[in-house]
Amino acid sequence: MRFYNKKIKAFSLIEIMVASFLMAMMGVILMTSLNSSITAKDNVENISTNFHLARQAVLRMSKEISMAYLSKNVNNVDPSYLTQFKGYKDRLYFSAFGNVVRQKDAKESDQQIVGYYIGNNKKGEQVLLRAHQANLNLDVEKVSSPQILCPNVKKIEFAYFDNRTQKWEDSWLSDPKSMLTNDRNTTDPKMLVLPAKVKITMVVQISEGSEIVWVSESEIFMNEPLDLN
Repeated sequence: MRFYNKKIKAFSLIEIMVASFLMAMMGVILMTSLNSSITAKDNVENISTNFHLARQAVLRMSKEISMAYLSKNVNNVDPSYLTQFKGYKDRLYFSAFGNVVRQKDAKESDQQIVGYYIGNNKKGEQVLLRAHQANLNLDVEKVSSPQILCPNVKKIEFAYFDNRTQKWEDSWLSDPKSMLTNDRNTTDPKMLVLPAKVKITMVVQISEGSEIVWVSESEIFMNEPLDLN
């Protein structure tokens, strides 16, 4: 009988260690690439969401501002409501049409009060707030229960176009009550009319270290106060 001394082929310890090291390096590279892809995806989605929210906020403000109006038809002795337009550089309050009654037999009409201004959310972050009231009152600035219209808003500015001077103004206060109470001492004709247009400039942070500026103009269709008498 013949005996053959066969050598068993196998990996050495050094070869196994080198192979393990290479596999570990490949795993690290793969995980790093995967994490980078997930981070990039989250950033793109965050930018897209913030861009969409900002666009919708500007469109909504433009639409609601275009429906602003004033009215002379108020009980002069004991008024229960007043239509007003109080526009400042950093905030705006006004009476407007366009309220949608969503509940049957609700004591609401198509008139509303709307306000826009900068505030903070529960985390202390700066946001654009929209105040709303379904019915008119005696002061458009006294509107409670604001809701967030757009997050991550760093700045909001309004400008008001005067057709008579063909210039943009930083503020515009319209309040027909001076005429209703026969107060002829007012010398500002803007008290009885609305601006022809309102310019909205909004700065929104869409990602870390990146901001976008939205600019829109809203034309107000009814500049003169309504008189149904």
